[in-house]
Amino acid sequence: LVAMSASGPPREPSRASDRTCIVVGAGAAGLSCALRLQQHGVRVTLLEAADRVGGRCLTTSVGDLGVFELGAQWFHGQKGNPAFALAESLGLTPPTPKRRATTPRHLRSDGRPANAD
Repeated sequence: LVAMSASGPPREPSRASDRTCIVVGAGAAGLSCALRLQQHGVRVTLLEAADRVGGRCLTTSVGDLGVFELGAQWFHGQKGNPAFALAESLGLTPPTPKRRATTPRHLRSDGRPANAD
């Protein structure tokens, strides 16, 4: 990390305590960012507008009905997504369907094949 000086070019901080950062949002990305910065010796202030951390991720209990996810409900992207890899390793993802090579099918609004008369 490089500290910016208003009176000149960027300079390297002289001490770890010179490096500070404000992270806005305590969702998954904000928490991950704050942790990574702290691991590199940066002092971090984490700001969150809500009364809890977690961002869109929210798990809650509903009486005797059980536990429900009210926030983030699916992963966007499987390749290179550490959250998907973790969920998959814990057996929390459905099995990947096996696809077979077929010709495309075009259906009418009634469900019949478009090429059927």
